[in-house]
Amino acid sequence: MLARPTGRGAPFFWEPSKGYGVNDTAAYFAANILITQVFLEDLMKTFLISTAVAAAMATAAYAEGHSGINFMAEAEGEALLASDLLGARIYATEGAFDAANYEPGMETDWDDIGEINELIVARDGAIDGVVLGVGGFLGLGEKNVGIPMDQLTFVSDGEDADEYFIVVNASQQMLEEAPDFRTMQERQAAAQMEERDPMIDTEAAAIEGSMMQEAEAQTEEAANAVDQMGDEIEGETQEIAASAEAMGDELEAETQEVAADVTMEREADTRVEVAEGSDAETMQDMGAANAPLLAAPEMERDGYSRIEMADLTVERLNGATVYDVNDENVGEIGTFVLDGERLDQAVIDFGGFLGLGEKQVALPMDALNVQQSADGSSIRVYVDVTEARLDQMPEYEG
Repeated sequence: MLARPTGRGAPFFWEPSKGYGVNDTAAYFAANILITQVFLEDLMKTFLISTAVAAAMATAAYAEGHSGINFMAEAEGEALLASDLLGARIYATEGAFDAANYEPGMETDWDDIGEINELIVARDGAIDGVVLGVGGFLGLGEKNVGIPMDQLTFVSDGEDADEYFIVVNASQQMLEEAPDFRTMQERQAAAQMEERDPMIDTEAAAIEGSMMQEAEAQTEEAANAVDQMGDEIEGETQEIAASAEAMGDELEAETQEVAADVTMEREADTRVEVAEGSDAETMQDMGAANAPLLAAPEMERDGYSRIEMADLTVERLNGATVYDVNDENVGEIGTFVLDGERLDQAVIDFGGFLGLGEKQVALPMDALNVQQSADGSSIRVYVDVTEARLDQMPEYEG
């Protein structure tokens, strides 16, 4: 016979041989139900305590495994961020260089060869190198070159962490001749291009050939259009040249007519002067004396007043502008003719251009009306003769 369980919660065993009555049987079942409930409560408490202990132990183990992290609040010392390096300029020097011997101004002998486009980061977090963009203009034609980190020298150019130069001991030519840096994806793509179906190349060549033929046809058509335009322009140019030549002939004829009219007018003026009382001997005397008989015009101008010759100096009059009675500029005083110590004549320069083709005529000092401004800053010389009349007078030969 099996041993009975004992202790709290042990079930009560039924023994039919005992001869229990009905009441005893009911008591037996009630007792077993109560004992079983107490047993289950003790079992649940044990389970909950074990679970709590296990959770506490796991929490302690997790804390022990993660309490060694040293979080960083800022970059220490002269440490740089990756964003500081991206886009940084790289300088090259061919000679041996030591950052400890750097002096301000040395960078003027370095070559600015490019900027950092990418960083090469190993799986353990170390920066193996940089990808440098060399050559090109505004990013066009640029070449990527990979340079190990230990080949770069950081040269401090001030007290702040962001004041530095990055220098590599190389020449511009060395970097331009260095192999292109390509990522794994770029190398795989290149390999796939090399292994592509030859049919693709054939189709591409056919398309390229068709495009070339079309381009040649368009070029030939454009050349023909240019030739046609050139012929039209040449024809129009010849027409314009013929018209210009005809206009030149007309202008030459008109000029000859005007010259003939001027000659006739001068001859008529000469005859009128002779008719007004000048005889041949008087005209000869005037040419000899080189000084026509003229009187100073009587006139007034606003802001100006007449000044006597005695109050003027040669320096003040020399170079003064000469006007006719209509305020037309006829020339300027170029020099003077002396009679002993007295000013006898003023030589008027007129005509010509920039001193070339200029003519001189001598007029008596009495024929000049000199006007001076109210503040004495300027003078104007007036004569009773026009530039056309001066041109008809005998030329002064000093």
